[in-house]
Amino acid sequence: MYAKLSVQYGKGKPDKIDALTWEVMHLKAAAYIRCFIDMTIYNNFNEETSAEVLWKKIGFMFENKKAANIVFIFSKIVILRYQDGSSMVEHLNAFQGLINQTTSQEVLLAD
Repeated sequence: MYAKLSVQYGKGKPDKIDALTWEVMHLKAAAYIRCFIDMTIYNNFNEETSAEVLWKKIGFMFENKKAANIVFIFSKIVILRYQDGSSMVEHLNAFQGLINQTTSQEVLLAD
């Protein structure tokens, strides 16, 4: 709850909450978000105290990976070729697997 409320309102506090309560909630939200960060990338976020900035940094880091994943999947689709002697079912399964990966990345393919 703290993370949602703090990130939703950003740096500005709602009028209904006093400043001290808001500061405590904001720090708890940042700590809660940090609990779910993998230790391999934790150093990128350990100095940040603002939940809003922390959330945006995490989003930016993973949006870049998402774009790289999409490019990788499209390149795999482009170079996918039927191998002589292999089953057509295996080939179509490989193709369908790549298409499923694009839809899981929320990429719409034109007909």
